[in-house]
Amino acid sequence: MIPVEPISLTIGIAALFSTCIECFDYIKAAQSLEEDLERLLVKLDLEKTRLLIWGNAVGVLKDVPEERTPGLDDPIKVDSISGCLKCIKSLLSDADKLQKEYGLHAAQNTESKGDKNVDFVSSNSMNIFKISYKRFWARNSATQDKAGVLSKTKWAIHNKASFEGLIVHLKDFIDGLYQVIPVSRESQDRLIQDDMASILGLSKLQLVKEACEEASYRAWSEMASVIIEESIKGTTDRRNFEELMRDIKDVDVPIENEKEKKSSKAVLLKFNTTALTERV
Repeated sequence: MIPVEPISLTIGIAALFSTCIECFDYIKAAQSLEEDLERLLVKLDLEKTRLLIWGNAVGVLKDVPEERTPGLDDPIKVDSISGCLKCIKSLLSDADKLQKEYGLHAAQNTESKGDKNVDFVSSNSMNIFKISYKRFWARNSATQDKAGVLSKTKWAIHNKASFEGLIVHLKDFIDGLYQVIPVSRESQDRLIQDDMASILGLSKLQLVKEACEEASYRAWSEMASVIIEESIKGTTDRRNFEELMRDIKDVDVPIENEKEKKSSKAVLLKFNTTALTERV
C-alpha cells in the first residue's frame, strides 16, 4: 500500500471542510419570514457554528504542524473525518433529497436583494474561517484541489417538520467529527461565548436563545440570556451592550486574535462561569 503524503491529507480535508461550510449558505431566508421558520434557520446556523468551531479549533485550514491537531495527520482518523464531511456535503447539496426528504423547494429568485442571511451565531467564527481559508489556499494554490458543489441552487423551507430532520442528521455527523477529534468543552464554551458576544440586537439574541433551548444547547441558551440581561440593564459607563460591541467591531480583527481586548470583553460580558456547569 502506497502511503498517503501528509500534504494530501491536509488538502483533501481542507477542501471538503470548505465545501461543507459553503453549502450552508445555499439555504436562504426571504426578507419577510415567519418567526418559526427563522428559528429553524437559526438552529441550522447553530450546526454551522459547531462545524466552524470544530474546524477552527483543530486547525483544518492550517498547514503548519504546530497549529494542527495531530489527529489530522492520522490516515485512519482522516478517513473517518472525510466520511463525516462527505455526508454533510451530501445532505446540503443533494437536490433530490433536499426536496423529497427534507422539505425544501428551490427558491424562485436566487438573486433577490431582499434575501437575508440568518447567520446570527456563526458570523464571528465565519470571519476566523475566512482568514484561515485565504491564507491556506494562498500557500497551497499549486496543489489546490477544492471540491466544488455541482449546483448552487438556493433553497427555501417548504415543510418545517422535514427540515427539522435535516438539522438532526447534520447534528449527528458533526457530533461524529467531535468524536474523532474532540475539542475540549472549555474551548467550545469560550468560542461560542465569542460568537454570542458578536450578536447585535435584542430580538436576534432572543431568537438565538429560543433556538438553543429547542436544540437542547442549554449552556448556549444561558450565555444568550446573560448577554440579554446585561444589554437591558446597561453597563457601568452608561453605554449599552450594542454600543460597546460596535466599538470592538471598529477594529476589523476576529475576536480570536484580540488578546489585548480580553479584559474589555470580561467587563463587557460579565459572564458568570458557574452558568456553564450544566453543559450543552
